[in-house]
Amino acid sequence: MTIKKVLLNILMMIIAVAVALVISELLIRAVKPVYDYRDRSLLFSSPVFKLYSGGAVRYQPNERIREAAVYNGTIEYDVQYTTNNMGFVDTINYGNNSQAGKNFYAFVGDSFTTGVNGGAPWVAKLRNNKLRAEVYNFGVAATGFEHFYKLMHEMKDKVRITHIVIVAITDDFFRGYWHPLMVNGNINFCSLSGSHQVCMPVPVASIMPLDAPEAELLEISKTRYKEIRARVNEINAANSLQAKLESLFYDDSALYYYAKLLHDTYKRSHQSGNIDNAIEMIRKIKSEYPLAEMHLIHLPQKYEVSTGNYHINIADQIKMTGVGYFPALEKCSWSVDMFFKRDAHPNKSGYENIEKCISEYLHF
Repeated sequence: MTIKKVLLNILMMIIAVAVALVISELLIRAVKPVYDYRDRSLLFSSPVFKLYSGGAVRYQPNERIREAAVYNGTIEYDVQYTTNNMGFVDTINYGNNSQAGKNFYAFVGDSFTTGVNGGAPWVAKLRNNKLRAEVYNFGVAATGFEHFYKLMHEMKDKVRITHIVIVAITDDFFRGYWHPLMVNGNINFCSLSGSHQVCMPVPVASIMPLDAPEAELLEISKTRYKEIRARVNEINAANSLQAKLESLFYDDSALYYYAKLLHDTYKRSHQSGNIDNAIEMIRKIKSEYPLAEMHLIHLPQKYEVSTGNYHINIADQIKMTGVGYFPALEKCSWSVDMFFKRDAHPNKSGYENIEKCISEYLHF
């Protein structure tokens, strides 16, 4: 084969790839809009999170909170909820009630346990006077197993607990410990490294007025997005090639869609399968509550519902701790329609499904 033919074949391949990308762009835009997934904002009406003296992160006590998530200038959810005397999402206060013959269930977990995104937290709906059961909503958004242990350690002498139900998603097993830090109207998540605070490169949320109209909420979101992009550009400035590639692949296009799909797939496939720290936290909770009946309910995330499989297999390791394990993905019915379109949280029907699934498992 002559050099001319080789070059001609290469040219034809380049043209074919270009045509394929154009067709893909048109098809994706026709069938499913492509979003700039960077353009997202989480807004709260207050600092929301509080680091308590025992090292556990909870919510600010006795407060009405508004929370909104905005994607590409569209409000995905906008909800309000209240916290009680101990900084948990509930409409009643918690106390050291030692009423004989009554069961006290502590539901521990992250935002899927808090349950606010769908508009009405699900844990409180499990209260059942006929069964003489009281429930505590110990869910705190974005927390993992080290948080779960610290929280349960703090609650040991504050409330009576006869049953512990850890409601976990796969991400919880890999989340590190963090504490909140307010800077310039933004909420940051920081960890401790020696005597220094190490915070995430960009804030996780911003503050909005509790009664902000929709137009103001969207304007705050727009401003926050610009600030975050400016910060990311600063980080990328040290690597001009990286910045150029991001500008190319992370526009609202099919290229970005494919890049994000490949990135998410790579991230999940290379996520550490080591959950030893999470298992250790479970053992520590169990050792501090030797008389409590303990369960771990493994809720599925949206991508796991779409594939029909958990990303990690933890059943055997959980059972070895003596904790009851319930694989909710396998035992209950799910669909991707139970989650928000662009947000990873369950929507109203999703939380109703969670309530039903867990209620049946625990025989409420």
